[in-house]
Amino acid sequence: MERRRNHAVQTRKTGRIHFDRDMLARELIILCGVALNVALSFAAQKMGLPLYLDSIGTILTAWECGMLASLATALLSSILSMPFSRMFIYFMIVNMLIAISASRMFDKGLVRRKNWFLIFCITVTFIGGVAGGGVG
Repeated sequence: MERRRNHAVQTRKTGRIHFDRDMLARELIILCGVALNVALSFAAQKMGLPLYLDSIGTILTAWECGMLASLATALLSSILSMPFSRMFIYFMIVNMLIAISASRMFDKGLVRRKNWFLIFCITVTFIGGVAGGGVG
């Protein structure tokens, strides 16, 4: 135990920064999820598609990093999409509910079941439809 404390002091004296690869990978996945959400929602809006594609990056982040990272992705992508449309601030709640449900389903091992994709799509569609209908 004394050895660790000396190592920490030594790194402070030399000015070396401890590099955490897992944290960097998590932050990179969050940024990629935010960029994907913003880009897809902008593309869908410009093409006039009646699809809301701003949850795909959130779902992928929930798959890889869990609930907190997917909530951060949902929040940041909704805030960054506000210049395109003011409605995104209201649908931030829907995106965060999708983040919570997706991360819970991935944590509970839904992907190991046979028809997991169908169950997942029905659940996300239901949450988006009910919560989005209440907001819109």
